[in-house]
Amino acid sequence: MVRNRWSHVVLFALPVALVAASAPVRADDKPREGEVDLEDLDLVKLMGLGLTELVVSGAAKREQSLDEVSAAATVITRDQIRRYGYRTVAEALRSVAGLYVVDDRMVERVGVRGLQLLGDGNTRLLVLVDGATINEPWSQFADTGLAIPIHIDEVERIEVIRGPVSSVYGTNAFFGIINIVTRSTGRGVHSYGRIDAGTFGTIAGNTGISAADQDQSIRAFASWSHRTGETVSYPGFAVDGERTTTSADGLKAFNGGVTAASHGVRVQLHGGQRIRTLPGAPYDSVVDASNENRDRYLMAEASYARTMLDDSLTLSARGYINRYTFRTELELELTGGSTGAQPFRSDATSLWYGTELRAVWAAMPDGLLDVTGGVAAEHTDTASTGAVAGAAQVHVDKMFSIAGVYTEVTSQPASWLSVSGGLRYDNNSLFASRVSPRGAVFLHAPSKLFGGKLLYAEGFRNPSILESFYQDGQRYAPSGSELRPESITAKEIVAWAKPVEGLEVRLSGWQWQLVDIIEKRAVYDPMALAPRFQFQNLADLSSTGVELESSYRQVDGWFGFAGACLSKVERNQGYEAPINAPAVTLNGGVSTPALFGQVHASVEAQLISSRHTRDRMTDADAWLGIDTALHAPSIFGLDVTLGVRNVLGTREQVPAQSDYDRVYVQNGTLRDEHVNLLPGAGRELFVRIGFEH
Repeated sequence: MVRNRWSHVVLFALPVALVAASAPVRADDKPREGEVDLEDLDLVKLMGLGLTELVVSGAAKREQSLDEVSAAATVITRDQIRRYGYRTVAEALRSVAGLYVVDDRMVERVGVRGLQLLGDGNTRLLVLVDGATINEPWSQFADTGLAIPIHIDEVERIEVIRGPVSSVYGTNAFFGIINIVTRSTGRGVHSYGRIDAGTFGTIAGNTGISAADQDQSIRAFASWSHRTGETVSYPGFAVDGERTTTSADGLKAFNGGVTAASHGVRVQLHGGQRIRTLPGAPYDSVVDASNENRDRYLMAEASYARTMLDDSLTLSARGYINRYTFRTELELELTGGSTGAQPFRSDATSLWYGTELRAVWAAMPDGLLDVTGGVAAEHTDTASTGAVAGAAQVHVDKMFSIAGVYTEVTSQPASWLSVSGGLRYDNNSLFASRVSPRGAVFLHAPSKLFGGKLLYAEGFRNPSILESFYQDGQRYAPSGSELRPESITAKEIVAWAKPVEGLEVRLSGWQWQLVDIIEKRAVYDPMALAPRFQFQNLADLSSTGVELESSYRQVDGWFGFAGACLSKVERNQGYEAPINAPAVTLNGGVSTPALFGQVHASVEAQLISSRHTRDRMTDADAWLGIDTALHAPSIFGLDVTLGVRNVLGTREQVPAQSDYDRVYVQNGTLRDEHVNLLPGAGRELFVRIGFEH
């Protein structure tokens, strides 16, 4: 059982209360008197008029322009989300150069620059909502689909920062960061509502309302989704040459939240639940049964910021408390010749809370010296149980605390030169403690039309409770030895340019070295006389390559993007080839101005080259996906989007993890078959209709 630690909550919340007792400042998300309310204007027009530019807040916990970020960064804007008809964060991420999304119908897993380890539930990416971490501490899982406790219509922009950022965030900021920034609140009362319908029995709806005056604002939303799903054929489950098909592909989700700001104090509450039926029948469960995973989030955060010393110093504080629960229910096949199934259930719960104090100080004028520093503390309680029906439950309870201190210094000694350096120390009561450095050199022309970056960073990821300690008496057993933290060293060179009005181009070359990567393996347990899954430090990897990304925006409404990534992933020991590591990913899209003054027409494509599976003789074929959308911002006062996903209808071949291997009895003989490939999604049509005022 998760322990009650409210005394710790009071302790962590005390610094927030002390800072909040000082003089107030204006709410961060309110436009000041005389400013343009960006909520009511088209971003493309604003950029064309020079009134705004794309910014990133997740890389350093403060707003920076793209050319100031110590990483190769991409911003997906609200305008792009609406034009291309993205319905989830995962759909939007497919448009980012170097990223590819692997959907095995359990989790939409994000690959970065050829790296997406089988079974990784985005544990090596730090996923944030307005800077608040949603990676839960039990398994470090973070979804990019409908398990995120925020709806896509609440998103202002999505920031993608490639490479380790442990110098600011500590663990999990390993391959990079995805920061989801929610919409600000314009003055007055605003509301919206939207319904979605599509093939595969998809129906969804969401609504939101906001109100604000000069110094206060509040915003609330609620959404729900239901999907019956596809009927899918699984060739890997074939017995006597007959394929197995299943319609157990359902999904239900809902989420909601409230954000309020007043005189510099900001409070946000978010929650949601997703129930996902598992057509892939993992862990030898019965195909076409009611196997399901259930994820539930509750998040609460309060923050405060104050500027002083003629705006040269900003102090901020935040306190948070989060809860995550996970449940899986499976019907396991009986392999001893008997009929029926064994019901299996596993539950896990995490409660984590903490506080952070941060200062940003312009120590010298004109950017000669800026200093950022912060301290953070977090406590986590986890509990898990697992058992086959009729057997004794196995309990695993663990708790740990993290304390971190970090600093970053930036300086612009010349108009063409800037430098930045940062360092963070993390002390962990259960796992290893680490120091994570980061440094960058920025070169840019005085015209700000071209420049470059030289980047260096180190990062780490401590093992999760699931990886280190979980056991359920049926499928998993801990390794019995202490797992080492994963570590990464990243070197990168970036060149960027704005050759013509509206066009931005970035070219990056990188080398990542990864040590002590944790992977899941099946081993024979002599005590149980059966195989069990264990997590072990099994691999050292490297990723090297080049990446090209460009975007084009014009005042007349044209918007396009294109990206290409060529990566080489190598396993630095053993004979095994890297799995699920495409050498080439390409993407691009174009969106027209409002045709006939009403409708934006958009089309985009993504190419993923072939990938190795766990079978050295079997590769996943290269896959081309094309999506289209028609978006009408206002037809008779309604916002209408018509879209088609996977126009060609060719299913992506998804490399399968070992969970999907099948053990069954055939003609009295026990057989063990590897499932190497899973079918991706088919063609999908959808419509979204709503209003907004």
